[in-house]
Amino acid sequence: MPEKNKKNTTGITPLRTFKTDTSAYIKRKGVSLLDIAAAEAKKKPFSGYVRGKKGGWSGTQKIILFFSVLLLVAGASAGVLFFKQRESARAPSVVLPRPPIVPDEEAEIAISGIYGILDEVVPPRKLFYFPIVRGSGVSKRLVSVREFFAETGITSPAGLASSLEDGFMPAVFRLSEKSPILIFKVRSYENAFASMLKWEKSIVYDLAPIFNIKTAENLKTSFYDKEIQNRDSRVLEDEDGSPVLLYSFINRKYLVITTREEALKEIFRRFTVSRYLNK
Repeated sequence: MPEKNKKNTTGITPLRTFKTDTSAYIKRKGVSLLDIAAAEAKKKPFSGYVRGKKGGWSGTQKIILFFSVLLLVAGASAGVLFFKQRESARAPSVVLPRPPIVPDEEAEIAISGIYGILDEVVPPRKLFYFPIVRGSGVSKRLVSVREFFAETGITSPAGLASSLEDGFMPAVFRLSEKSPILIFKVRSYENAFASMLKWEKSIVYDLAPIFNIKTAENLKTSFYDKEIQNRDSRVLEDEDGSPVLLYSFINRKYLVITTREEALKEIFRRFTVSRYLNK
């Protein structure tokens, strides 16, 4: 007799399992495992979408969706801001040329601000530098000597501007009082010196609005030579013998113009002390 027709003579009922029941069901019904899996899937509701009474999103899901969208928008905005800041940080910055001597403080001004430099607060024994700038960002630059003379109405001899470098230093030094100072770098000493001698006739009138020279009525007729700290200088005094305007050439490389002898001495001192020099 074939093996499959042998009866179970032990009297023990075989153990039923999900596997044996499934196999028996497949044999009786003639279905496959795929059919059974599909039927089971139809019995389970989709947990990711719960319908409300009218078939829409539930209140909890709406709140979750709202805050999810809000977080996405906030994250995107933060990302855009971050990248904009990085691009801004990468933008090239303009490094302006440094003045010949190191100031104690500085503040950039427009060319119209030159008339108010004496109104600035300057601590005692401090030199305050006022670089005159034009433009902003990558186009920012120092105003040239020619622009300075032309836009402030200074009628200096024609050869003076061409004998000076473009970098110059408008400043204020305070000791007993605040003194305005202009320091120019010299390109040609001979031409600059000759031009300054010609300018002596009108320099006090040209610089009066910037240097706050109150009157030119009681001035002596002309400049005279004076040695200040072993340096040749030219001085214009009023009738009382008080200096109104002074200028001097330092090592034939720099021209200094100011209104008080104490300010001129301070500039001389700084040009001889290495820590004040912009090398």
